[in-house]
Amino acid sequence: MIAELVFPEHDSWIGDAKIYRLDPPYEGHEHVAITVHPVAGGEWQNAGVDVVGCTAEGLVPGAYVVAVYQTYVVMTHAEVLGVLGYSLQEAP
Repeated sequence: MIAELVFPEHDSWIGDAKIYRLDPPYEGHEHVAITVHPVAGGEWQNAGVDVVGCTAEGLVPGAYVVAVYQTYVVMTHAEVLGVLGYSLQEAP
């Protein structure tokens, strides 16, 4: 299973957010935003990772943001993809 980086930075997400295209889709989502919160601080009092289904532009379809994967363990984006069963494909 392959993950391709679409946006290396996405300013509208909190934390260190990147948008990936997944093949095959994860829980029906072809694109996901992976946000890494390395430390607690500001409005967010939890460190960890959130994975949210989104569009190719990083927008959330619908009225609510629902994580398809969350953990309070801080990981890199590549580690999160590995947990989900994907390998990061390098850009040509």
